Amino acid sequence: FKVGISQFLALGAMGFGIAYWLGFDPLGSAYVALALAASSTFIVVRILKQRRQFYEPFGRMVLGVLLIQDVLVVLALGALMRWPEGQLAVESALFRSMALLVVAWVSARTLVPWLLTKLRLDEEAQLIVVMAILFIFIGGSHFLDVPLVTGAFCAGFAVSPFPVNAVIRGQLTSMSDFFIALFFTALGAMLVIPTLKTVLVAGLMALGVMITTPLLVTWFAERSGMTARSSIESGLLLAQTSEFSLVVALLGAG
Repeated sequence: FKVGISQFLALGAMGFGIAYWLGFDPLGSAYVALALAASSTFIVVRILKQRRQFYEPFGRMVLGVLLIQDVLVVLALGALMRWPEGQLAVESALFRSMALLVVAWVSARTLVPWLLTKLRLDEEAQLIVVMAILFIFIGGSHFLDVPLVTGAFCAGFAVSPFPVNAVIRGQLTSMSDFFIALFFTALGAMLVIPTLKTVLVAGLMALGVMITTPLLVTWFAERSGMTARSSIESGLLLAQTSEFSLVVALLGAG
C-alpha cells in the first residue's frame, strides 16, 4: 500500500504538472497524469514469470503494487470521464465503479470457485462459464454507465484467484494471445507520424517516469523493510507505464 499509493500519487502529480506546464487544460492534464501513474502489469508479470520470482519478497510486493494501481486507475477513469458534469457525477461514478469491484471480489471468493471447481464441468462448459462471466460484467458496466474497461477488469479479477486461474489458464491462453495481438494491431493502425513537439513531450514524460519511479519505489520499499537490492530491482521493474495508459489515452482522445 505504501509503495503503490505513493508511486501512483507522485507520478500522477508529476504528470499533471508537466502536462499543465506544456499548455494542456486541467482535464487533459488529468488524463495525462492517470496515464503515467501506473506501471505495466503485463510486462512485469512476464518478467517475473521468466525469472521464476513470483514468490520472492520483492516479486510479491511488486505484484501487490500493480494490483493496487490497476484498481486505482479503474476507479479514477470512471470519475475522470464524468469530470465535466460536476462533483455529484464524479462521486456517483466512483460509487458505481466501487460497487462493481465489490461484486467481483465477492464472486471471486464464493460463486466463481463453486462454478468452476465444485461442479466438475468439462472444458467446453468451463470456457462457456468464463465467457459468460466476462459478458455479465461487461453488461454490468454498461448498465451502471461506467467504462467498459471497468467491467472487463472486474471480470478478470473474478476469475483470477487460485485454484480457478489454474483451471482456466490453459483454455484462455490462446484466446488472450489472439486478442492482445488484435488490440495492438488495431492500435498500430491508428498511429500517425508524430510532430517534433509530440516527440519531445513524450520523451520528457518518459524520462520523468524512468527517473522518478526507481527513486520513489526504492525509498519507500527500503523503509518498508526490504533490502536495498530488492528495493532497487522493484523500482526498475516498475519504471514504465501501464497498458491501461493506452486505454486512458484512447478514452481521453475520444
